[in-house]
Amino acid sequence: MPFKRYGRRRPYTERGVRRLPCYVCGTRATAQAQDGPLWRPVCSLHPTPMSNPTVIRHALSTQDGQQFEGCTKATVAGAFNIEYWLKGGDRSYVSVDGGKERLEGASPLWAFGDDGGVPNFPAMSEGVHTVKVTPADAKGKRGTPVVFEVTVKARPPIAGGGAPKPDLRGRVAELEKQLATEKAREVGMTVNLEGVVTSVDGKTRFPNQFKVVAG
Repeated sequence: MPFKRYGRRRPYTERGVRRLPCYVCGTRATAQAQDGPLWRPVCSLHPTPMSNPTVIRHALSTQDGQQFEGCTKATVAGAFNIEYWLKGGDRSYVSVDGGKERLEGASPLWAFGDDGGVPNFPAMSEGVHTVKVTPADAKGKRGTPVVFEVTVKARPPIAGGGAPKPDLRGRVAELEKQLATEKAREVGMTVNLEGVVTSVDGKTRFPNQFKVVAG
């Protein structure tokens, strides 16, 4: 909400304007700007009064969930989009890399549009891209544009997702065969140990039953 009580026809003194809140956001003013017949206190983030269409806040988001709020220069990996809010305007014009302007509707806005509130993340080539956002009102009056400079780098490969997985079926079969051989060997050893040999009348005889214990 603007602080409309601050504004006068004569310019403020440099010392006096710093005692006042910014006409746009209410933080401490650092300068003043002319708004029609009046002079308004403004801060460094909002150098124009709210009656002029102004981008008052912006945040760059990446497809991976990173966010850079308040930055006009950033380096990202992969696709991105820029959300921004207006004051004193109800529309904006967006151009990418100096291309044709595209009209965006009411605030909050996304530079590359959205689908039901979910931002779009179009594929971007590697390199430096510029996105220019120009706020405007219903009468066609334009405010100060904000230019974003974004360096796009390739997304790092997902761990384990790039190289093909080795076929371990042969190795598993080999291990199963080795395990079966070891089991058979353990059973044989158990039979030899637990099969008790008896001698009757000088003849060697084995008992009728053997206790076999598997490993």
